[in-house]
Amino acid sequence: MAVPAPFYGSTSVGTTAVTSGSTADIVYGVRVKASAANSNKVYVGLASTVTAGSTAATDGFELAAGSEIVIPVAMLSNMASLYMIGGAASQKAFFFGV
Repeated sequence: MAVPAPFYGSTSVGTTAVTSGSTADIVYGVRVKASAANSNKVYVGLASTVTAGSTAATDGFELAAGSEIVIPVAMLSNMASLYMIGGAASQKAFFFGV
């Protein structure tokens, strides 16, 4: 079996939910890390309705500056199904997937 090529990048995260901008298929999973330079939190979710700590039913997984999460392929079909929203404008998140 061939080893899949990794994909990686970063995206600007504000107060409106965004995707990574990638539609790459995921074979194993993806790691998402909030920039250490962020002034606020980034929230990660699996729907465009993800919220930033304001609604318990839709709040994403909270990432403080420098924090990260690994999301297994069982939860995502591709990068387009990963959403992020910031607790404030001008945040940044990095991703690395295989």
